[in-house]
Amino acid sequence: MGLNQCAPLLDKMVSEKVTGQTDHISGWSPQNPSQHLFQSVYAVTHEGNPPDAIAAVIAAPTTAGVCDGAAVQVFPLGQDCASVQKAVENGGRLTGMLLNSRIMADANGARLFLLPGFNNTCIIVAVDSYLQAPR
Repeated sequence: MGLNQCAPLLDKMVSEKVTGQTDHISGWSPQNPSQHLFQSVYAVTHEGNPPDAIAAVIAAPTTAGVCDGAAVQVFPLGQDCASVQKAVENGGRLTGMLLNSRIMADANGARLFLLPGFNNTCIIVAVDSYLQAPR
């Protein structure tokens, strides 16, 4: 694939953020893969809770010869965001608002965005950055 310097970071992001039964599709530059962004999107099925989700891992090489990445998870829930906020606040906290979305930090410090969905449901969007130090 040509993104050998990103493989360890991609493995780390997938092992931390993609759990359950999955299927995925990936994309990268076929001409210069070691000079461009790599992305992989996962459909995730969980038994019980949390429900089905989408997760994406994105990594790109830097000029320092390492890779930086981002992971995004999307979990649609059947309950309202006020209930989800209360559950997250058991170990985490509300850190702010972004329009009508609550920004939470869970017990591990992960940033969660609670977005109101249809019919009084809530969608959790988790966004994490992965930055590698130059060698």
